[in-house]
Order: sequence, then structure tokens, then C-alpha cells
Amino acid sequence: MAQLIKTLPVVSAGITSIRHDGKSNLIVNFKDGSSYRYSNIPVSTYHEFAAADSIGGYFNRFIRQLGGVKR
Repeated sequence: MAQLIKTLPVVSAGITSIRHDGKSNLIVNFKDGSSYRYSNIPVSTYHEFAAADSIGGYFNRFIRQLGGVKR
């Protein structure tokens, strides 16, 4: 059974926190108060995202184009 990964606060100009459900969904919370769910994201990608030198840069390069669903 997949385990929910706790919400991780991040340092970014536009993103406040990220979380993964342990299965395939990444949740990204933005400073404007919006939250988006991105599907088919492996946990390994979440860990790379969390460890990136630039959270916003990683998001723009690898995740944004996947078309998240507003929560």
C-alpha cells in the first residue's frame, strides 16, 4: 500500500509546498492560493523536485507541461 508523503514546504517565488500521494499524484500549492494535481508522477520525480536547486525551474521544465487539474 502506498503511503501519503507529508506536505513539504519549499522556497520558491511562486510555489509554497509540494506533496505526493505515494501512488502517482503530485500536488503543488501556489502562493496565489491555488492548488493543482498532476497525475502519473512517480515518487522519484517528487524527490528530484524537492531536491532541485530551483523549485520553480524544475516545475517549469518538467511538470508544468503535464497539465495539472485545479483542486
